[in-house]
Amino acid sequence: MNDAGIKSFAFILGCIAMTIQIVLLRSFLSVFYGNELLIGLLLSFWLIWSGAGSYLGNRMIRRPGVDIQRRIVYGLYFAILWTAVIIAASKWIRVILAIPGGEFINTTQFLLFAAPILAPSCFVLGLCFTLLAQLYFTSAKKATTPAATIYIYEAMGSTLGSLLFTFIWVQLLSHLQVLCLLWIVVSFLLAWLDARRRKIALAAGLLIAALSPLTDDLELTLAKIYYASLTPQMRLVESKTSRYGELAIVDWMGEKTLFANSLKGA
Repeated sequence: MNDAGIKSFAFILGCIAMTIQIVLLRSFLSVFYGNELLIGLLLSFWLIWSGAGSYLGNRMIRRPGVDIQRRIVYGLYFAILWTAVIIAASKWIRVILAIPGGEFINTTQFLLFAAPILAPSCFVLGLCFTLLAQLYFTSAKKATTPAATIYIYEAMGSTLGSLLFTFIWVQLLSHLQVLCLLWIVVSFLLAWLDARRRKIALAAGLLIAALSPLTDDLELTLAKIYYASLTPQMRLVESKTSRYGELAIVDWMGEKTLFANSLKGA
């Protein structure tokens, strides 16, 4: 892969990482009531686990025979898949932590859930950054600051990812459908990088594209599970993601109530 290809790779990595971060934040806020303290804790976990992944990446690149490009792509696949697992698990949090109906989720319960479950995806994304910086250093012999160069292009991709999500994707797609879109992008990336696996990669991308409309029903089912865990008398009527969070209309003993990020709005 030439220098331009590696920079494009870094751009895509930044776009995917930022989109995953936004999806995770919004998913957690929808069950943790939009608390600003928890946003700060989530970002701190993101930085801690990403830093740990970067550290491991530095050790990994010292081993001979490491196929860096393929490991980065497989890492992105894993990060996307694990993010989908987190979205599903977050709707089951009250069941997982045995929180009684009607009781708020406190900070300790949040830490017990969020700290470990965020580790895999954040760790892998940090690992991918370091591996990509090493790939650029190997390719561009004159590069004296490969990490800085990769960081610049990753930051540009992050900016694009946040803009696309805020102004386009959140209006048209659910969280799981956004992850399906990222999966398709990574599949095309693998097809570009590995001719031997091109057909498999394209088939995986097309399969996810065909199945993505079904994720609407899956997210609705997960939302129903969550609101039923608040109290058995709650029945979800409709749920929709918006730029401002997750909105839900709930039938609560015959009364229609609007909830925004799990908080009663009207």
